[in-house]
Amino acid sequence: MRKKKTFKENERVLEGTDALLYMRNGVWQWRVYLKEEGKYLRRSLGTGSIALAEERAYTQWREVERDRAVGKRQYGMTIDEGVDEYLESRKTEVTGIVGDGITKERYTVIGGQLKNFRAYMAEHKEDATLYELDRRDCWNYFRWRRETAKTPPAKTTLMNEKAMINACIKYLYARRHISIPEMDFPKISDVGRKEVEIRTYKGSEYTALHTAARHYIAGKGEIIDEKERTLRTIVYNWILIAANTGLRVGEQKQLRWENVTTYKRDGEILADIYIDPKTTKVRKHRDVIAYGGEYFNRLREMTGGNGYVFSEDEGETHISMRRFRRVWHEVMERANIDEERKESLEPYGLRHYFLTARHDAGVPLAMLAQQCGTSVREITNT
Repeated sequence: MRKKKTFKENERVLEGTDALLYMRNGVWQWRVYLKEEGKYLRRSLGTGSIALAEERAYTQWREVERDRAVGKRQYGMTIDEGVDEYLESRKTEVTGIVGDGITKERYTVIGGQLKNFRAYMAEHKEDATLYELDRRDCWNYFRWRRETAKTPPAKTTLMNEKAMINACIKYLYARRHISIPEMDFPKISDVGRKEVEIRTYKGSEYTALHTAARHYIAGKGEIIDEKERTLRTIVYNWILIAANTGLRVGEQKQLRWENVTTYKRDGEILADIYIDPKTTKVRKHRDVIAYGGEYFNRLREMTGGNGYVFSEDEGETHISMRRFRRVWHEVMERANIDEERKESLEPYGLRHYFLTARHDAGVPLAMLAQQCGTSVREITNT
């Protein structure tokens, strides 16, 4: 059963099916809600022609329906499993014969390059399966490598990692484990200040995002249960808290109630947040004082105030980033933001929005750096 009831420009129903065609970045995509798996199946059709897109979508939709008929699930192989399979295939090439196959040392290098890819995906696409990946899911990879490496990697290192990642993706694509033949990466020269500016929310975009998230909770035109409504509410408050605290995605995901206190001052509800060193990439604790304490209070009342702040099971485990991203994409589709801009905006951009907004309000860079667990140099360089 198709869940979407209203359609935008460049969106249309695949006639006679429960699937939706939509255009993203000039390329037609299609999606269908898999009720038995509780998630959407999204695939690129690789064309800007609607006639060709419909033909390909019907072919793929029929394949999905055949799988459904025999109980075959669309989501199976995880990113880690896919990388493991690729490494096993490359392991068979290891040989000591000069000029034939690859050396043990080369195999070790390949494993190291893909270890970085695994780590990036674990942070940005946690719990995602291969068929959930999009071509642009590595768009922030170069920036992430430069931010997380002890020594910023050279351009040649990044280009070699890009080549190895796409060699792995190509292998998986040939075996129908993934729907895309390669990942897109920015030009190395575009990484840095320009890239951050592109991915930082403008004030109007942030307003459109949290407004769409608030309306999405109501589920107008949909039949949703309380579990789904709770998830949407958590994502809505995540957006508000991220924009008011400047926390990294990983820090926010792992935040626990024992490290959050709210209090009133001068008519505002503030939040006092202790960042556990185990949850931050710099491995240093810090204290954050931020506006938006009321958002924490709402979540505390809804989830019980124990364990993890962003949790669907009363604090036992933190929110699944796969479920988070499913709601995030649904909100983005509904937000009144330029379609091309949507491609550049990610949850991490809310941290840059916070930095920009607070600096524009007159907060000194040194104070912002301390608040966000970074350096003035890092802020001014990006």
